[in-house]
Amino acid sequence: MKYSQVWNISYASPLLNTGFHFNVGNWPGHVDTAGSRNGTCDWLLSSESLRASGDSEGIFLSVAHWYPPHTSCTYLMQGEDGEIVRLYFPSFRINRIESPIQPIESDCGESLTLYDASWPDDSKIIKTFCDTFSKAMEKHDFVSTGNALFVRFESKTGSYSGSSLYYWAHYDFFNNTKLGEPVPGKPCDEVFASWRQTRGWLRSPLNTLVYKQAQSSEDVQCLYRFVTDKRLFARVILTITSLHFKENPYNQGPCSNCLEDRELTPRILRSLSPKRHKVAM
Repeated sequence: MKYSQVWNISYASPLLNTGFHFNVGNWPGHVDTAGSRNGTCDWLLSSESLRASGDSEGIFLSVAHWYPPHTSCTYLMQGEDGEIVRLYFPSFRINRIESPIQPIESDCGESLTLYDASWPDDSKIIKTFCDTFSKAMEKHDFVSTGNALFVRFESKTGSYSGSSLYYWAHYDFFNNTKLGEPVPGKPCDEVFASWRQTRGWLRSPLNTLVYKQAQSSEDVQCLYRFVTDKRLFARVILTITSLHFKENPYNQGPCSNCLEDRELTPRILRSLSPKRHKVAM
């Protein structure tokens, strides 16, 4: 792609206006932030706005124009109840501040901070990138534990030429709804207690990040526990109504029957002992 432009400076301009400054770089071809902006650069990026745009993931970019000292730009990615947020940077570069308006001697004149919260809660910082000592992390997934993730860019110095933290960020939302009680520290384990509900449903994870976040050498395992009061001598009846496995090349190993190997017609499984029962996936 080629671009040419003739720039003219008026003789009527002030004496100190002796030229101009501009940057040349590459940007994604489709730049349309699906959200609402409050003020100059404070954004609310909701899953509702993203769905309304027809896109499966959203995008926002680093500041590419001049800005005064003590500038702060924020991006709140807000999902609905049961959703989690993923953020990653397809492109990320960290440079020294080239054209500060108000130079400082200390470190971290400009920073980008990610919070596992809906506001800048210092107790829930995921990662802070600084212009002086941080390493960029491209294509790394930052995933929230709740339905919100907050990002704040801050500049103590201001800049004539745009941010020293050059990035474009992608974000999307995943359904992390669980039908049982989640087990802390486990990606997809659930507990179904009889004193909470006497009947219900379970299914494989709706959150497909579960399968991606596992180490490549590890299998993904979800454990479902059914717990009842042993004094009741209760049993669990588990009716499997649907069971499907992906075709090759996803499952290279033998299935070893796996309840008819591929597809399962509805059937009933009854527990043999009371108190505690497990189903592993």
